[in-house]
Amino acid sequence: NLVGRPRQEIIGKSDYDLWPRAQAEFFTKKDRETLNGGKVVDIAEEPLETRHQGVRFLHTRKVPIQDAEGHATYLLGISVDITERRRVEKERQFLAEANVALSASLDYEQTLATVAQLVVRDFADWCIVEIMEEPKHRQRLKVATAKAADAALGARLEHVPIDRHRSYFERAVVEKKQPLLIEH
Repeated sequence: NLVGRPRQEIIGKSDYDLWPRAQAEFFTKKDRETLNGGKVVDIAEEPLETRHQGVRFLHTRKVPIQDAEGHATYLLGISVDITERRRVEKERQFLAEANVALSASLDYEQTLATVAQLVVRDFADWCIVEIMEEPKHRQRLKVATAKAADAALGARLEHVPIDRHRSYFERAVVEKKQPLLIEH
């Protein structure tokens, strides 16, 4: 279910039949480590490309199964999907750091610029912070980007005039009292 393939498509296949080469090499290396070492191998976090759910993160334990002579001949892999837990931990870390940034300075412009940098570090490719001092007066405070190559474009965007005719902006921010997220 996790990988999005029926059993018949997986049984009898090697890692190289199912996964991209780098991922198959990692899985094979850990399998060999388990079998050759004869002990449990714990992989705290490994990415897994799935067919329908994108990249998921697994905590995997590989256990050698020994024959009558004590040689590891089979391998049991037990994986737990930790994607959601990982996301929640990342959000908590972000909120803790944002809280420190918000309480560290009385200069709200610098504080919001710092929060924008935290956003692009952890969650988004771009973050634009605009301040609304009055219903009709907005100021673009900061444009942050996750990619250093886009920094010059971000600096230019900080000076692009705000389109004051976008009524959806005011409805979302002023009437509904919620932040506006537009994906483009």
